[in-house]
Amino acid sequence: NLPNFNQTVEDEKKRIKILEERCLQTGGPGVWELLGPVLTKYVDTFREKDEYATHVDPKVIEPVKIVLKEGVDESKISWNVKAQKKRKYSQEELEIIRKMRDDLLKNRIIFSGNTDWRSPCVVIEKKDGTKKIAIDYRMLNTFLLPLREPLPDTKQMLQKISMYKYYITMDIKSAYWQILVHEDSRKYTATEFADFGTYCWKGMPFGIQTAPAYLIRAMNKILGHLPFVIVYMDDIVIMLNSKEEACEKLTRTLECLKKARLKIKPSKCEFLVQKTIILNCEVSHGKIGKNVLKIGNVDKFEVPKDKQSLQRFLGFMNYFRSFILDFAKITSPLYERVGNKDFEWTPECQKAIETLKREIKR
Repeated sequence: NLPNFNQTVEDEKKRIKILEERCLQTGGPGVWELLGPVLTKYVDTFREKDEYATHVDPKVIEPVKIVLKEGVDESKISWNVKAQKKRKYSQEELEIIRKMRDDLLKNRIIFSGNTDWRSPCVVIEKKDGTKKIAIDYRMLNTFLLPLREPLPDTKQMLQKISMYKYYITMDIKSAYWQILVHEDSRKYTATEFADFGTYCWKGMPFGIQTAPAYLIRAMNKILGHLPFVIVYMDDIVIMLNSKEEACEKLTRTLECLKKARLKIKPSKCEFLVQKTIILNCEVSHGKIGKNVLKIGNVDKFEVPKDKQSLQRFLGFMNYFRSFILDFAKITSPLYERVGNKDFEWTPECQKAIETLKREIKR
């Protein structure tokens, strides 16, 4: 059901309150007085929750077309390949899947679909220990035509951000879901929510091979022409040299987001901060450093017992490779273990782990 007028007014008041609190928490006294009129004017560009899901304007960003590789004849792909074997779930996992299905359906993010394609749900643990669902699109991805969209040079990006004195940062709310999938392509997104039914997605679900490239392309089209804005996936940074520039640059940015109908999560915003974290680096005027909050997690990693746990450790360490001298040399025995058929932990591997943990804390 669509929200009524009273709900809409109440939601706006809540969003304004969150934005006012974020101005005080991140920027300090006086920031809301400066930016409040702009944020209130564009309050509809902010969404805290997924209720009444919205999508970008298809006139601004064309709906995503999921294309199969050249030569792939869909009619010749067997049904048991399109629809993978049913998975078994624990009672706890079934409850998580059911609740997620109900929320997505209620908020019009998914809809009941009749299609030969069906990808299964998996329940995964988040960093904070809570659990969520993900979709296993690996089989579908083998048939998809890759979409190449180059990632920006992160070093250049960080250097550019560090040239400025103040930042306004914003996080796109459920970024992938806001990018519409073309009606003809929605059948490929079909997800089997255990025994609770099969549903297709209106917006791009995370896990489809081409999703990141489409998100990068969309964000570049919406904000890429603004020289004072840096966008990396779902993170937006407005760069300023003085507080006096804030209203004008924030207005221009929010106007672009409004035209595209792209929504921002207010509780993730920072306003006129002099230090921010992006790409797992702490950036301020003239400085680029390691994210100290991330460093604290290094001691949580135990000695890897298999390839999967070693890959997780290496994925974590890759965030800091630019801060560790001879990173490739230090990690070479670890990558050898990943590449070998049999997993064997050697003294060289243990030494590499200890060296990395020591270097990251320097």
